[in-house]
Amino acid sequence: MGASCCFLLILAVVLLLINFKEGRYYFLALAFYLAQIAFLNLDSTNTIKIPDATREVVVFWHSILELPMMLIFFLYFAKEKRLRKLIFYIIGAYLVFDAVVYFTKGMTPSLTIIIGPGLMIITAFGFYFFVERLKLAISKRKETGKAFLTGATVFSYLCFTLIYILYYLMESEYLNDIYTIYYSTYSIYALFLIIGLFLIISGKKQAAKLKNIPAKKDNRKEDENAFQFL
Repeated sequence: MGASCCFLLILAVVLLLINFKEGRYYFLALAFYLAQIAFLNLDSTNTIKIPDATREVVVFWHSILELPMMLIFFLYFAKEKRLRKLIFYIIGAYLVFDAVVYFTKGMTPSLTIIIGPGLMIITAFGFYFFVERLKLAISKRKETGKAFLTGATVFSYLCFTLIYILYYLMESEYLNDIYTIYYSTYSIYALFLIIGLFLIISGKKQAAKLKNIPAKKDNRKEDENAFQFL
Protein backbone atom coordinates (compact mmCIF):
# COMPACT_ATOMS: atom_id res chain seq x y z
CA MET A 1 0.00 0.00 0.00
CA GLY A 2 2.88 2.37 0.80
CA ALA A 3 4.47 1.84 -2.62
CA SER A 4 1.24 2.56 -4.53
CA CYS A 5 0.68 5.63 -2.35
CA CYS A 6 4.15 6.97 -3.26
CA PHE A 7 3.52 6.30 -6.96
CA LEU A 8 0.22 8.21 -6.95
CA LEU A 9 1.75 11.11 -5.02
CA ILE A 10 4.66 11.39 -7.47
CA LEU A 11 2.24 11.22 -10.42
CA ALA A 12 0.17 14.02 -8.88
CA VAL A 13 3.34 16.12 -8.45
CA VAL A 14 4.27 15.57 -12.11
CA LEU A 15 0.80 16.61 -13.31
CA LEU A 16 0.87 19.73 -11.13
CA LEU A 17 4.23 20.73 -12.62
CA ILE A 18 2.99 20.03 -16.16
CA ASN A 19 0.01 22.31 -15.50
CA PHE A 20 2.17 25.13 -14.11
CA LYS A 21 0.71 27.63 -16.62
CA GLU A 22 -2.77 26.93 -15.27
CA GLY A 23 -2.05 26.98 -11.53
CA ARG A 24 1.32 28.74 -11.46
CA TYR A 25 2.72 29.16 -7.95
CA TYR A 26 -0.47 27.78 -6.40
CA PHE A 27 0.10 24.39 -8.02
CA LEU A 28 3.82 24.66 -7.27
CA ALA A 29 3.04 25.03 -3.54
CA LEU A 30 0.86 21.90 -3.57
CA ALA A 31 3.51 20.02 -5.58
CA PHE A 32 6.15 20.96 -2.99
CA TYR A 33 3.87 19.75 -0.17
CA LEU A 34 3.13 16.43 -1.90
CA ALA A 35 6.82 15.93 -2.77
CA GLN A 36 7.66 16.19 0.94
CA ILE A 37 5.04 13.55 1.74
CA ALA A 38 6.31 11.27 -1.02
CA PHE A 39 9.88 11.65 0.30
CA LEU A 40 8.85 10.75 3.86
CA ASN A 41 6.73 7.83 2.63
CA LEU A 42 9.63 6.45 0.60
CA ASP A 43 11.60 6.39 3.84
CA SER A 44 8.72 4.79 5.76
CA THR A 45 8.46 1.98 3.18
CA ASN A 46 12.28 1.48 3.29
CA THR A 47 12.57 2.40 -0.39
CA ILE A 48 15.17 4.94 0.70
CA LYS A 49 16.80 5.33 4.09
CA ILE A 50 17.48 8.64 5.80
CA PRO A 51 18.98 9.14 9.28
CA ASP A 52 16.50 9.51 12.14
CA ALA A 53 17.83 12.96 13.00
CA THR A 54 17.33 14.13 9.41
CA ARG A 55 13.83 12.66 9.29
CA GLU A 56 12.92 14.46 12.52
CA VAL A 57 13.99 17.80 11.04
CA VAL A 58 12.12 17.12 7.75
CA VAL A 59 8.94 16.15 9.62
CA PHE A 60 9.17 19.28 11.77
CA TRP A 61 9.60 21.67 8.82
CA HIS A 62 6.91 19.84 6.89
CA SER A 63 4.50 20.38 9.79
CA ILE A 64 5.35 24.11 9.88
CA LEU A 65 5.07 24.61 6.12
CA GLU A 66 1.95 22.49 5.66
CA LEU A 67 -0.57 25.25 6.35
CA PRO A 68 1.25 27.98 4.37
CA MET A 69 1.66 25.65 1.35
CA MET A 70 -1.97 24.55 1.41
CA LEU A 71 -3.31 28.09 1.85
CA ILE A 72 -1.13 29.30 -1.03
CA PHE A 73 -2.70 26.49 -3.07
CA PHE A 74 -6.17 27.71 -2.03
CA LEU A 75 -5.35 31.12 -3.52
CA TYR A 76 -5.94 29.39 -6.88
CA PHE A 77 -9.65 29.31 -5.98
CA ALA A 78 -9.86 32.63 -4.14
CA LYS A 79 -10.95 35.49 -6.42
CA GLU A 80 -12.03 38.11 -3.88
CA LYS A 81 -9.34 40.51 -2.66
CA ARG A 82 -10.59 40.41 0.93
CA LEU A 83 -10.39 36.63 1.03
CA ARG A 84 -6.90 36.61 -0.45
CA LYS A 85 -5.76 39.18 2.14
CA LEU A 86 -7.31 37.08 4.92
CA ILE A 87 -5.35 34.04 3.73
CA PHE A 88 -2.07 35.97 3.79
CA TYR A 89 -2.84 37.32 7.28
CA ILE A 90 -3.55 33.80 8.53
CA ILE A 91 -0.28 32.52 7.05
CA GLY A 92 1.67 35.31 8.78
CA ALA A 93 -0.09 34.78 12.13
CA TYR A 94 0.42 31.01 11.92
CA LEU A 95 4.17 31.35 11.28
CA VAL A 96 4.49 33.68 14.28
CA PHE A 97 2.50 31.16 16.36
CA ASP A 98 4.81 28.35 15.21
CA ALA A 99 7.92 30.36 16.15
CA VAL A 100 6.58 31.10 19.65
CA VAL A 101 5.66 27.45 20.25
CA TYR A 102 9.01 26.23 18.94
CA PHE A 103 11.10 28.53 21.19
CA THR A 104 8.98 27.73 24.26
CA LYS A 105 8.42 23.97 23.80
CA GLY A 106 11.23 22.76 21.56
CA MET A 107 11.10 20.83 18.29
CA THR A 108 9.32 17.51 18.97
CA PRO A 109 6.86 18.60 21.72
CA SER A 110 5.72 21.56 19.62
CA LEU A 111 4.39 19.30 16.83
CA THR A 112 1.30 18.34 18.84
CA ILE A 113 0.42 22.01 19.33
CA ILE A 114 1.32 23.16 15.80
CA ILE A 115 -0.47 20.48 13.77
CA GLY A 116 -3.93 20.75 15.36
CA PRO A 117 -4.83 24.37 14.43
CA GLY A 118 -3.39 23.87 10.94
CA LEU A 119 -5.66 20.88 10.29
CA MET A 120 -8.76 22.81 11.35
CA ILE A 121 -7.93 25.90 9.26
CA ILE A 122 -7.15 23.86 6.11
CA THR A 123 -10.31 21.78 6.50
CA ALA A 124 -12.45 24.92 6.94
CA PHE A 125 -11.05 26.66 3.86
CA GLY A 126 -11.21 23.44 1.85
CA PHE A 127 -14.89 22.98 2.68
CA TYR A 128 -15.67 26.60 1.73
CA PHE A 129 -13.97 26.33 -1.66
CA PHE A 130 -15.46 22.88 -2.27
CA VAL A 131 -19.02 24.16 -1.85
CA GLU A 132 -18.20 27.19 -4.02
CA ARG A 133 -16.75 25.08 -6.85
CA LEU A 134 -19.54 22.52 -6.59
CA LYS A 135 -22.12 25.17 -7.48
CA LEU A 136 -20.24 25.96 -10.69
CA ALA A 137 -19.36 22.35 -11.55
CA ILE A 138 -22.78 21.62 -13.05
CA SER A 139 -22.11 23.51 -16.26
CA LYS A 140 -18.32 23.66 -16.59
CA ARG A 141 -15.93 20.70 -16.79
CA LYS A 142 -13.01 22.80 -15.56
CA GLU A 143 -14.96 23.74 -12.44
CA THR A 144 -15.72 20.04 -11.92
CA GLY A 145 -11.97 19.46 -11.87
CA LYS A 146 -11.56 22.19 -9.27
CA ALA A 147 -14.34 20.61 -7.21
CA PHE A 148 -12.37 17.35 -7.27
CA LEU A 149 -9.25 19.17 -6.00
CA THR A 150 -11.07 20.88 -3.12
CA GLY A 151 -13.25 17.87 -2.31
CA ALA A 152 -10.18 15.64 -2.11
CA THR A 153 -8.58 18.13 0.29
CA VAL A 154 -11.62 18.19 2.58
CA PHE A 155 -11.84 14.38 2.67
CA SER A 156 -8.13 13.90 3.31
CA TYR A 157 -7.90 16.51 6.06
CA LEU A 158 -10.87 15.07 7.89
CA CYS A 159 -8.97 11.77 7.86
CA PHE A 160 -5.77 13.52 8.96
CA THR A 161 -7.68 15.02 11.88
CA LEU A 162 -8.70 11.49 12.92
CA ILE A 163 -5.07 10.35 12.64
CA TYR A 164 -3.95 13.37 14.68
CA ILE A 165 -6.40 12.50 17.45
CA LEU A 166 -5.41 8.82 17.49
CA TYR A 167 -1.64 9.31 17.23
CA TYR A 168 -0.85 12.58 19.02
CA LEU A 169 -3.69 13.04 21.51
CA MET A 170 -4.77 9.49 22.40
CA GLU A 171 -1.32 7.97 21.69
CA SER A 172 -2.97 4.84 20.32
CA GLU A 173 -0.99 1.59 20.31
CA TYR A 174 -2.58 0.41 17.06
CA LEU A 175 0.11 1.91 14.85
CA ASN A 176 -0.45 -0.54 11.99
CA ASP A 177 -4.09 0.54 11.72
CA ILE A 178 -3.09 4.20 11.85
CA TYR A 179 -0.56 3.68 9.06
CA THR A 180 -3.21 1.88 7.01
CA ILE A 181 -5.54 4.89 7.35
CA TYR A 182 -2.60 7.19 6.58
CA TYR A 183 -1.55 5.45 3.36
CA SER A 184 -5.15 4.92 2.23
CA THR A 185 -5.95 8.60 2.78
CA TYR A 186 -2.99 9.84 0.78
CA SER A 187 -3.68 7.32 -1.99
CA ILE A 188 -7.28 8.50 -2.34
CA TYR A 189 -6.18 12.13 -2.05
CA ALA A 190 -3.60 11.77 -4.82
CA LEU A 191 -6.03 9.81 -7.03
CA PHE A 192 -8.71 12.49 -6.79
CA LEU A 193 -6.13 15.21 -7.43
CA ILE A 194 -5.07 13.35 -10.59
CA ILE A 195 -8.70 13.05 -11.76
CA GLY A 196 -9.30 16.73 -11.03
CA LEU A 197 -6.19 17.79 -12.95
CA PHE A 198 -7.19 15.72 -15.97
CA LEU A 199 -10.66 17.30 -15.88
CA ILE A 200 -9.07 20.77 -15.79
CA ILE A 201 -6.88 19.86 -18.77
CA SER A 202 -9.84 18.53 -20.78
CA GLY A 203 -11.90 21.58 -19.78
CA LYS A 204 -9.22 23.90 -21.15
CA LYS A 205 -9.14 21.97 -24.43
CA GLN A 206 -12.93 22.12 -24.70
CA ALA A 207 -12.90 25.88 -24.05
CA ALA A 208 -10.25 26.36 -26.75
CA LYS A 209 -12.41 24.45 -29.27
CA LEU A 210 -15.47 26.57 -28.44
CA LYS A 211 -13.46 29.75 -29.04
CA ASN A 212 -12.62 28.58 -32.55
CA ILE A 213 -16.24 27.84 -33.52
CA PRO A 214 -17.39 31.51 -33.94
CA ALA A 215 -14.33 32.23 -36.07
CA LYS A 216 -15.25 29.38 -38.42
CA LYS A 217 -18.84 30.67 -38.69
CA ASP A 218 -17.62 34.17 -39.53
CA ASN A 219 -15.38 32.79 -42.27
CA ARG A 220 -18.33 30.90 -43.76
CA LYS A 221 -20.44 34.08 -43.80
CA GLU A 222 -17.67 35.96 -45.56
CA ASP A 223 -17.45 33.22 -48.20
CA GLU A 224 -21.24 33.33 -48.75
CA ASN A 225 -21.22 37.13 -49.11
CA ALA A 226 -18.40 36.92 -51.59
CA PHE A 227 -20.35 34.32 -53.63
CA GLN A 228 -23.46 36.53 -53.66
CA PHE A 229 -21.38 39.48 -54.81
CA LEU A 230 -20.04 37.45 -57.72
